[in-house]
Amino acid sequence: MKKESVALRIILVGCLIVLLLVPLWMIQFIISERQVYRNEAVREISKRWAGPQTVAGPLITLVTNHEHINKDGTKSFSTKRTFYLPENLSVEANVIPEKRYRGIYSAIVYKTDLIIKGDFNFQKFKEKLDDPNLVESYLSFNIDDPRGIQQNIKVKWDDVVQSVNPGLKDKNVFKNGFNSAVIINKEKSFSSFEINLTLNGVDDLNFVPMSKNTNVSVSSSWGNPSFIGNFLPAKAKHLIFICLVEIGVPKVIIDRSNDHIRPAGDGFEQFLRAGQFPLALKQCFICQPVFGNLRDINSQ
Repeated sequence: MKKESVALRIILVGCLIVLLLVPLWMIQFIISERQVYRNEAVREISKRWAGPQTVAGPLITLVTNHEHINKDGTKSFSTKRTFYLPENLSVEANVIPEKRYRGIYSAIVYKTDLIIKGDFNFQKFKEKLDDPNLVESYLSFNIDDPRGIQQNIKVKWDDVVQSVNPGLKDKNVFKNGFNSAVIINKEKSFSSFEINLTLNGVDDLNFVPMSKNTNVSVSSSWGNPSFIGNFLPAKAKHLIFICLVEIGVPKVIIDRSNDHIRPAGDGFEQFLRAGQFPLALKQCFICQPVFGNLRDINSQ
């Protein structure tokens, strides 16, 4: 009798556990279902606005053409592209958030005004500039979702306004964005650039440190952003419901023993993951304000 009583008690306890778990499963199912609907709402809004944005660049590309003599005496030609990073990079971003609704679900969209300044040190690749096979040089800039580009992009090279071309001439490093042809003055040690653009996006705004010295300053009227990634803000404060953020990338992160990039493969993902790059670009995100998250900035 005692054995039967113990077995019966175990069965009853097991049944009670299952009964108690049923409501939890139901709640979890509802939460998952709502999350799916919310993600669908965000995708629907993104179709008409723009998706999450990753801002990277610029980098300068030098194109050289080479002639080869084959064993049979015929000639063949090859094109080589070498990518160089800026010496200094400064980004100022003013982010204006806005809520958009689809049914009971909402998504945080934003418009950001970007001012990107910096310079290239030509002494690091002077031999390449003197190459007689050099045929072209241009700047490339990454924007994840080009639909978010508003108004005309303004690019200055040594204070001279340059024409901007949509799309990329190659996708060895970046996957989407724009390019601008530039003329390099070989007698100068440095050349400066300035890029002004207005960009739309949803939820996330990411920045990639692509220079020896990178600094990003972000201001927004959204009072409770969240920051994820490998570099958290160096300074963050609220002033009259305005969030001010400054991010500086520690110099120890940067390895400039070799100043040009050798992509591991096609596409931006390989560019970010490859650990052999001069920059530790697998630790790429300086700052990612997630405007849909209500965690207070002071709790970071």
